[in-house]
Amino acid sequence: MVELSLTVRKTDPEDVDDIVNIIFSDKRATVIAAVNPTTVTESLDDYETIDKHSKNFIFSTIEHSILSLTAKENNKVVGFFALSDIPHTSLSLTPASWEYQILPTLTTTRQPPTMENTLWCKLFVISSTSKTQTEIISNQLLSAIFTTLPELDNILVKAFAGPPLVPLLSDTKIFVPVVPKVKGAQTPAHKDSSLKPEKNQDKAGKNATSSTPVNHNIIPLLYNVTRDIFIPQLIIRAARVEDHDDLVPLFNQQTEVTPSVHDAYFLAHLIESQDKNHRVLVAEVNGRAVGLMALTTNVDVEILKKCFHLEPYSNFVNPNTREQLRMASPVKKNGKNEGNDHSAFCVTLFCVLESYSSRARDFLQPALSVFSRKEYLLITQPHSSPSNALLPYFTQVSARSGSTFPHVLYLLHQSSLSLTVTRNAQISDLKSISNFVHQVEQSDEMLAMVNTHLNSAQSSINSWVLLCEDQIVGFAITESETNSQWLRENYELDDFIVFEYHHSPNHHAYLLHFVLNPIFDCKRVYFLREIMRKMEKSCLYYRVYYEAHVSSVISSMFPVQARKQIYYPTPAAQGIHPTETPHHSQIHSTSSNQSFKHESNVPYVHPIPPPHIQPPFIIPPPYLECFALYITCKKLLQEQKITVNSRILVVGASDVSLSFLETLCKVPYINFTSLTILSPAGIVIPGSSITSKIPNLLPDSHCYQPSEFVKLGITAHLTVVDGKMVTIDRNKKIVMIDNGGLLRYDFLILATGVQDKTPKIAFSNAEEETEPPKGLISLSGRYSLLNALDILLSESEETKKETDKHHGEEDKLLLYNHQKVIIYSNTTDLEAYTVLQGLLTLGANAHDVTVALTSTNNEGNCFRDSVVEAEVLKAIKHLGVKIIKGYSVKSVECNNETGDLEFVLFEKDDGDETEELRLECSVMLSSAHKDVDIDAFQAINESCLIYDGRLVIDHTFRTNDPSIYAAGSLTKFARRYRPSINLSDYNSRKVGEKVAQSLLSIIDPFSSDEDEETQLKLSLWNNTSTATNQIKKDLVRKVSELGLALLSPKSRGGVLPHNLHFLDLEMPNPHFESRTESVKTNFVTNTLNGEGIHRKGRYMCLGVDSNGIIARIVYLGTEQIEVSNIQSLMGLPLSCLNSLQERYEQGLITDLVVFLRQPWSMALYHDRFEEFKQFLQNMSQSEQVLSNLISQVSVSLRTPQKQQPVKRTPSAKSKNNSPSSKTKEMQTLKEVLQSSKRILNNEKESIEANQFIQQKLFDFLRHNHTQLRMYYVPNGAPSLSSPDYPKMKQWYQRRVRGLSVVKGVRIEGLSSLILSVFQPVYLVGQLSTSALTVTPVLCLL
Repeated sequence: MVELSLTVRKTDPEDVDDIVNIIFSDKRATVIAAVNPTTVTESLDDYETIDKHSKNFIFSTIEHSILSLTAKENNKVVGFFALSDIPHTSLSLTPASWEYQILPTLTTTRQPPTMENTLWCKLFVISSTSKTQTEIISNQLLSAIFTTLPELDNILVKAFAGPPLVPLLSDTKIFVPVVPKVKGAQTPAHKDSSLKPEKNQDKAGKNATSSTPVNHNIIPLLYNVTRDIFIPQLIIRAARVEDHDDLVPLFNQQTEVTPSVHDAYFLAHLIESQDKNHRVLVAEVNGRAVGLMALTTNVDVEILKKCFHLEPYSNFVNPNTREQLRMASPVKKNGKNEGNDHSAFCVTLFCVLESYSSRARDFLQPALSVFSRKEYLLITQPHSSPSNALLPYFTQVSARSGSTFPHVLYLLHQSSLSLTVTRNAQISDLKSISNFVHQVEQSDEMLAMVNTHLNSAQSSINSWVLLCEDQIVGFAITESETNSQWLRENYELDDFIVFEYHHSPNHHAYLLHFVLNPIFDCKRVYFLREIMRKMEKSCLYYRVYYEAHVSSVISSMFPVQARKQIYYPTPAAQGIHPTETPHHSQIHSTSSNQSFKHESNVPYVHPIPPPHIQPPFIIPPPYLECFALYITCKKLLQEQKITVNSRILVVGASDVSLSFLETLCKVPYINFTSLTILSPAGIVIPGSSITSKIPNLLPDSHCYQPSEFVKLGITAHLTVVDGKMVTIDRNKKIVMIDNGGLLRYDFLILATGVQDKTPKIAFSNAEEETEPPKGLISLSGRYSLLNALDILLSESEETKKETDKHHGEEDKLLLYNHQKVIIYSNTTDLEAYTVLQGLLTLGANAHDVTVALTSTNNEGNCFRDSVVEAEVLKAIKHLGVKIIKGYSVKSVECNNETGDLEFVLFEKDDGDETEELRLECSVMLSSAHKDVDIDAFQAINESCLIYDGRLVIDHTFRTNDPSIYAAGSLTKFARRYRPSINLSDYNSRKVGEKVAQSLLSIIDPFSSDEDEETQLKLSLWNNTSTATNQIKKDLVRKVSELGLALLSPKSRGGVLPHNLHFLDLEMPNPHFESRTESVKTNFVTNTLNGEGIHRKGRYMCLGVDSNGIIARIVYLGTEQIEVSNIQSLMGLPLSCLNSLQERYEQGLITDLVVFLRQPWSMALYHDRFEEFKQFLQNMSQSEQVLSNLISQVSVSLRTPQKQQPVKRTPSAKSKNNSPSSKTKEMQTLKEVLQSSKRILNNEKESIEANQFIQQKLFDFLRHNHTQLRMYYVPNGAPSLSSPDYPKMKQWYQRRVRGLSVVKGVRIEGLSSLILSVFQPVYLVGQLSTSALTVTPVLCLL
């Protein structure tokens, strides 16, 4: 008896080498292929070329397969199976229409093959030592295939099997020969309309290869493998009481009903109580009951109508089936249920043995036959329940806004089980298409595209229809994509496909429109698969523009993350002034391979950025032109997403909230169906203008750029509710909002942040509660700003007349009649200055604006830079704006008749006496006193969530209610975490990401299980008698680890008075011992000059910490700076910046901005550079060349301490472990680095490491050459030890001689990136032999 311990899984790239060895080297291998694999390499002589082509063949097979599985035994590949939806051309069958030629001939198979249930074997490989092993491996692989693809019933196998026949194919129990010989199969006459050839072949099919030469010495044979051989078909019959004993174990295993709810004979009673309205079906295999389905017609349709959108399903009216099929519309709105009769019945109980779950669909047709007059089969299940085997065949019904129905509703229409056919749209379909899409958004655009497709033979547009019983139930429009390289450069396509095997433009297409009758939702994937097959495409994309209609097709596609783009500086911004600067019309798309050359014959390789130029750097297109991208391809079509119906409610539209939602939405294998965000102003694009005429007045956190946010496509997955949270009912899991509505949740995320409470303070002394005047406005986000601008802004009559004359110009918005405006803020807040600039931009008179700054804790100014503060105050003084400092609002005075704001009374406490100041004011914009919103606080407090100055959370962001999470400035860590961290000091986007990861650990089945040990420690903590010091240390360690995980630069910025652009980037301090709390070294350049509106130049300060890491960057200038680029520098070693320190000390750098815009730096801004650094760090552990060098450097770290021992006194010895002694040890770091530098500069010691790093750098630049074209990379990069290296180096210099000198800065060769060396940077926890981390990174000369 042969026993094999096999593991069958989806094929990974790491399996390719083993598969190649089996095919081309294993003489015992069994190979069944659509094409003879040996023909791939038979004309090649070179071994390396043969190996490369062999791997390419396997990779291409995997990439273009519907499904590929690998069988492994003892971690060794022993089997491989790949499925495709098209036959090989050697069968003389056209891929786009083979079904018309071959399916009518397959009438003797056990399961009638159709396009929906049939695929082709593309490659089948087995490595075994005996016939028995071969049979076991093949059975395991085929069984796994049929289990993975429940809709698959037939696998057609065409094999080149010359004499003798492949032994495996002689087993006719599995491989049934259906066509003994195929030579140019002809289209036979037939009656089945679904297999009629199309009148108009699609354009893709016209150019397809119809036949290829066949080697007649190898006879192609056709076999069929059917599902019922491996997974028997279920026999569905009426249940009998005798089935009770078989069903009870199955029921107890799969049901959540507790024994107290039902008795021991619950199933027997259920079966016995069957009547005309209640039926029970049983699935039987070999005389044993393996499944159960209970049905009932008692459905309360009226309740369902109130809670769900049933209009597309005619509110379950009971019409004739064919009439319903003809009338059903994807967005029908006026269906009415007349009378009490309805056409729905529902499943009340369903369970099936796990081994037969892939045959759950066998229940459906018998269930519909039981109540033949009913057309809709319904299923309801709790939101938290996982999907069962039936749901892929059902359509989920969308719930109405504010629905409190506790379950999710699914339905199945009896017509959805009918066969469908996909074909090109024809002229005769125009009227039907018009009727089908007339209520869909963009229907006019769709019809115009169809006419273009049908009337133009050269059009790249194709239109497709899905037919059921000759009725249109689906419609799609596609367009061929010819610039796939641009997509790859802007989106993370490499996360889903190996692009090299889809490189041809003929492989890619856009899905422009997709409309599907909702009752045929289960046919969505099949429709997409057929469109791709008939177009002969391997990748299909769908674009979602901001606020555009979104098709339901995105639930079957995968979101592609946008890549961070480099902001390419113009030549002038780099300090280069060529004789001729290319006009913006000369800038091509990113797919262009052209370069620019100037008349002076100085070569200038331009990076070819997007076609929008605005000095001093090239910016991406406006966000309204950007789009979120979704993809599907052959190998992803059958990927079953996990549907999560848990109701996730997010309160607040802060950066933390958006990041949380972004992280959830970009999980490719999960489909979240119930994401809701509650916010007073909905979702506003971060960093964008308030309206088309009004700029953004508030500071920018730079967590999201407008175009970046649009590319995320978050809004396509959300339900946005306008309102404020006022009550939380934790028992019922309900949130009540201010308009009286209710929102149910399974998980609640609170991220409301803090808001200004000045109006409450100003009226705290009022004798009776009164509403604040309309002119007293808190700056608490876009919502409050819109209220303020409603009061402040109007259009003058002159402006309106000018607008009538010049329709293309924006209106000039002016302030009301020189109203007196007070901006009241804290000295540590940036709002006062950005709002002031915004009001001045909108036409405010500077003499009518007063800035009042209060200080509560002497924290200094909001800029934290004396130069910036001086420049801003100088600009404000020049404008004539009045500033008062140290005053706080005491009260306000309003007009008794109108209630409008008239005066504000301020007071200043100097200790001995109090000074008062009364100012005239029509509008006061305040942000001075920020705290938790009063409504949010009351909701939190009344629901008994722990509040200690802020909402208390643990290290997983949970409150004391495990279903409620919170983050951001609203929260604080529990006091048991000491020392703790302040989340408001960290990047909000990083915080939101960590909150989402914490939630995913619970709802994502592929995520690691929750740390039960940690939860035990938390419970022990509450019992002080059992708590130990170790538990306390572990909890503190958790928060410390969280602080390290959140390390990402925190940004602040905005436009200040006189149009000064301000940016402040800082790395947070995670409070571990080796990091100091302040920057140690600053590199400063200042070119600001001029007065008033004529002031030009910029100021930049680059701060480095004690470990040589860039920890802070401050910028102030009259030009906007490329924030995305500068953010990439944070956290990098200073040594990466092209010898910045040496050049700065020599006086060669007069403008840091110009220096950081030079071509050498572009690789640092590349989105893959961080991955490249991580790759090198990983290599330092595995590559012996690097690990040897690191070992030598590590030894040198201990040498200075041994050579210069510290002379200790008794008192010094007792303080050896004190922080001061550790500080003294840190002083030896400079000597350590000098010692290691001597080793690194020793050619004998580091030459091999240099060669390795250089080669990997070349690979990085080659792979990203389309975005880093300023670097010249030869095909064969010379190594440092190459005898031709000096000559090659001189040749490099000749290639870039025109750029060799830039303002006295010598940029040698390839801008110091190509000729780089390996140098480690030390992140020292403690300078001792026991705790030292050496992290190698790429260092640029």
